[in-house]
Amino acid sequence: MPKPTTDHRMMAMPAYLGGSFGTAGAKWYGSNIANREKGLPRSILMFTLNDADTGAPLAHLSANLLSAYRTGAIPGVGARHLARKDSKVIGLLGPGVMGKTTVAAFMAVCPLIDTIKIKGRGQKSLDAFIEWVKTPYPQIVHIQIVDTLEQVIRDSDLVTYCSSGEVGNPETYPIVRREWVKPGAFLAMPAPCNIDEAMGQADIRKVVDNASCIKRDTRSYPSPRTITCPSSACASWT
Repeated sequence: MPKPTTDHRMMAMPAYLGGSFGTAGAKWYGSNIANREKGLPRSILMFTLNDADTGAPLAHLSANLLSAYRTGAIPGVGARHLARKDSKVIGLLGPGVMGKTTVAAFMAVCPLIDTIKIKGRGQKSLDAFIEWVKTPYPQIVHIQIVDTLEQVIRDSDLVTYCSSGEVGNPETYPIVRREWVKPGAFLAMPAPCNIDEAMGQADIRKVVDNASCIKRDTRSYPSPRTITCPSSACASWT
């Protein structure tokens, strides 16, 4: 891969589903941020599904859309169990594919949402996102384009960072400052983010989907792990 950054990875993500399904599979994941220069997605994914008994392949397909919905579903599951049921305002950084699937998941579990604040890199992606929102979610009557991270977070009930960028140095990641966060807000970060020291305090509750994996990483990688483990992510809320 030509661009010498840590955002070059090949990943195999296997899984098994038992019971009446009886299937096993793996998502194969290649990522290079320099793909944008070639007119390609940052990540290009394939999925292979196998019969768990015989091992025979059942399907082999492109997995970019599948992966986008899986990524968006994780914040949605978090919001279902952890967000306030009266949540009305989403703060979104990154109105791309990941942003759309995350918003779709939020809308599925928080039906009172009527406002979205969005920050993006360019007008084209912002316009496309706004046009996308209008058809499936007419209940969203307030759409506000904002210029700063503080505006994304302040007074939002649900906050998510879905912007892609070079990874490996958390100093360059978009920040979350505690003073911006509304009490009771739910934060879900499927993309890189950094938090200030106050957000790291014990009274801010934090959830990860695989605590044992995080504990193993602390033995394998120095702190902060984001320097050497670019795929780490977390969700937190107050």
